[in-house]
Amino acid sequence: MSQKAIDSLKELGKKAALLSGAIHLLEWDQETLMPEEGAANRAEQLALLSSILHEMETAEVFKKGLEQAENEQLSDENKACLREWKRDYHKAVALPPAFVETFARTTSQALQIWKEAREKSDFSLFAPMLEKIVSLNRQKADYLGYQEKPYDALLDLFEPQATTANITTLFEALKKEIVPLLKAINSTKKVEQESVKGLFSQDAQLAFSRQVAEKMGFSFKKGRLDLSTHPFCTSLHPKDTRITTRIDENDPIGCLMGVIHETGHALYEEGLPEEWFGTPLGQALSMGMHESQSRFWETRIGQSRPFWKGFYPLLKKTFPKPLQNIDEETFYRSVNRVEPTFIRVEADEVTYPLHVILRFELEQALINDKLPVKEIPSLWNEKMAKYLEITPPNDRLGCLQDIHWSLGLMGYFPTYTLGNIYAATLFDAFKNEHPDWDKRLETTDLSFVNEWQNKAVHLHGRRYGSVELLEKISKRPFSAEPYTTYLKEKYKKIYPGISLS
Repeated sequence: MSQKAIDSLKELGKKAALLSGAIHLLEWDQETLMPEEGAANRAEQLALLSSILHEMETAEVFKKGLEQAENEQLSDENKACLREWKRDYHKAVALPPAFVETFARTTSQALQIWKEAREKSDFSLFAPMLEKIVSLNRQKADYLGYQEKPYDALLDLFEPQATTANITTLFEALKKEIVPLLKAINSTKKVEQESVKGLFSQDAQLAFSRQVAEKMGFSFKKGRLDLSTHPFCTSLHPKDTRITTRIDENDPIGCLMGVIHETGHALYEEGLPEEWFGTPLGQALSMGMHESQSRFWETRIGQSRPFWKGFYPLLKKTFPKPLQNIDEETFYRSVNRVEPTFIRVEADEVTYPLHVILRFELEQALINDKLPVKEIPSLWNEKMAKYLEITPPNDRLGCLQDIHWSLGLMGYFPTYTLGNIYAATLFDAFKNEHPDWDKRLETTDLSFVNEWQNKAVHLHGRRYGSVELLEKISKRPFSAEPYTTYLKEKYKKIYPGISLS
């Protein structure tokens, strides 16, 4: 039977992916190289291209192609593509073109205002724009439709089938495990902080981070590493992926972990099958699964003892003076030191989920319960005090630290903690296949890690759902248990005096 319709859809999908890549390039440039006074024009460019992309994704020819493809004899791969294309089409067609253009223009303008507000540590400068973004997200939820809560519609954009109710249940269970663990750790002797003292030059940090990224499998012939206010990864194509980091010359770990994290994202994008570019099988499964790849690398590899057994001698050669009196064990313990801090992207493994839970609770309150934007700073600080027992001294270290709201990304934050849970499930399966993983890391061999992730996750694109894929890989029902078990076992060894029920 003819497959003209599915072939036509693939061609249309490729054109949309090419245009999407151009949009991502403008967004990358906006964060890295664009002159400050180019912001207004960039907002117009992004609004125009976003409206054109939306027109392509909702065009009548695409709709007819979907209908005709239903009558074609398709392979399992093409059936998966058709299923996901239909899902994407129904979501895209639900949003009026004028709304898409307004959303793109507003968020592009908001990004520049957020940067100024963050620099001045003044939430009041950003609040009026955030009110517009919240309102637009409520409109988006209404356009997309939902069964229970408006926030469900936003969650589903980033993690299909996730709901406010099931995320709330999951996060409440995590709080019951993590809050007591944190309190137990806080009651013990603090881990030494000697290793972060001294001057670690920007150039040397970048050079070392590039070396690690290459060991992970990142190709600088297919990607770039630059600096930005907030570390991120964006992909134009499997052969063109951009990552960024930020640097504190008093801290050699922040930059490196940022690079390892973003390289994890980049390897996912580079590992997607190029032959399916422009189709759902050439796209990442979900933001939760995307985050699982970065957190797998950052926490399970980059913060592991065998990783530092191999890489610490190289780091010490790079920074001989500040690290001359710091042994490997002290450094490892410092890298894994648990201490509540204000900044999410710099948080340790134990406190990190609490940062995400805080944001989830505020977001769903903004969307579902219409929490007034002006109350964000005070409520943020209240939750920080409740969960982490610290209070941000200013807005920059509190509610203005993240870029996401300025980009209109509401419903995104929960995927960070889902990513940690997914990563724990994946790592258990990885260890079963590579029981000598720790010995190999000690030799600074990281290639086999990427090879395993590529076969397990990357090559499937969106063929399976997140939980479906995890259960295929792990051969066990999905739950958060591997994640909480990992945290308890690891930190009992680092803090041997802690007592847990």
